[in-house]
Amino acid sequence: MADIVSGQGFRVDVDALMDAGMGVSDVIDGVAKEKIERADGPPEAYGHDGLAAELAEFCEQGQQAAQYLTEDGMLLARVLLDSAGEYVSADEAGDAILRDVAVEEASQWDG
Repeated sequence: MADIVSGQGFRVDVDALMDAGMGVSDVIDGVAKEKIERADGPPEAYGHDGLAAELAEFCEQGQQAAQYLTEDGMLLARVLLDSAGEYVSADEAGDAILRDVAVEEASQWDG
């Protein structure tokens, strides 16, 4: 895919958008596969009931935070990939309009 150029002269590298979206998705997939282990052992294994409870709570909150991170990360990946698709669609639509106008103008000059 090529860069897309707007009428104002800025460029969008669609391949870079797609690479970024896929890269974020790959990282998030890796994070999502790893679980934060719970402290499931008996409290005496940690030397203190309070420490065991705190460690269990810490793991639970860490897992919940990781879940939020993966959800937000996948949303970011989707937005990047959708943006790339929108740029391609807009570029193709612009090309089609220009072709139609060119054909119409050319047909008016046939004499």
